[in-house]
Amino acid sequence: MTRYALIDSALFERPLGWAMSHGLTAVPLLPIDGAPQMGRITPWLTAPNPPATAELEALTDQSWGLWIDSDTPLASLPGLLADRRMMQDADGALVLLRWWDRRVLLPFWPALMPAQKAWLLWGMKRLGIPQPGGALWLEAPSVTPAALLSLDNVLLTALSDDMAAQRVAPMTAWIGQKWPKLSVEERAGLAIATVSLARRLGLEDRRDWQALAQLLALLGSGFLDDPLLAPLTEELFLTADRRRLVRNEGELLALGNARIASGGNSLSLLRSIFLHDHLAAHYEARPAELLVRQVYGERSAAFPADAIAAARTASDAALLADYPGASAIDRLRFWFIRLVLGSGFRDDPLRQEPAQAYASGGMAGLAASVLDNGQGAV
Repeated sequence: MTRYALIDSALFERPLGWAMSHGLTAVPLLPIDGAPQMGRITPWLTAPNPPATAELEALTDQSWGLWIDSDTPLASLPGLLADRRMMQDADGALVLLRWWDRRVLLPFWPALMPAQKAWLLWGMKRLGIPQPGGALWLEAPSVTPAALLSLDNVLLTALSDDMAAQRVAPMTAWIGQKWPKLSVEERAGLAIATVSLARRLGLEDRRDWQALAQLLALLGSGFLDDPLLAPLTEELFLTADRRRLVRNEGELLALGNARIASGGNSLSLLRSIFLHDHLAAHYEARPAELLVRQVYGERSAAFPADAIAAARTASDAALLADYPGASAIDRLRFWFIRLVLGSGFRDDPLRQEPAQAYASGGMAGLAASVLDNGQGAV
């Protein structure tokens, strides 16, 4: 039996070049004959030597692909796995299944019936999902494999729309050029969020996808559902046929840039509000517009009073849904966090540290994240 690495081009830069630098042979999972551009998109299969294995095993905090244990020779693996690339949607059409991305496979696997798991792992002994503390190994149950995997309602619930998207890799590459300081995982996360939103809106033009990526990066992943931005996003500037984003999204981009420009001062005030209850109580007693002006400066004039009030109400409701006993000053702090990071920071690929801090420790976790590292101020 041989241990292979299936390396995702959307998450790992130049996997073919990396394999060659280790003296390894690599073969593409997706066919590239006659379509050389696919070489930058397809995952690559290789049988890593010990130094290469150690290098991949060290990437526990970065999604890069999967381990595969199989008796099949390397050259034959792409053909063996060819039917695993696709699945049927509810209408019977074939769509791409990105099962080699752990963010897809982890929620996907538990939703599968035993016969579907056997189909996914047919020809493989087991799959390994890289994780901190060691790989999570998935093994096929001893049942007859299904004939094909159907994207039924159960799996639709387990999977997000980006699983069927085919533009994640090129969007990841564009994001890397636009924001080279982002980590590989952040680029991929932002690309997946962009693809999901573009599909939700029915947008197909690449320039619109790029505009959405900029809006997501500047305003956060929840910008489309943020009551504060509702006056500017209610129609999202869509043309009548909903297939193009009119090129006047500049006001939203300007708001995002204004928030970035005030980031240092906003973060300093945010730290003080977390440190001093009396300061938080002071701002709690003042009009909500005061903190909006702190974050957006002169651009805050774009927000009518009713939008600000609705955004503050939504912020309070979100915190109270998680912590019904949250105090007034903690509600103020949470409101300021949402202004600085965006209302959807809990699901934002570029704001993972404060999101994880809140998920694990609530307001105390957020306070530690803000005070210790200042993370999340974009």
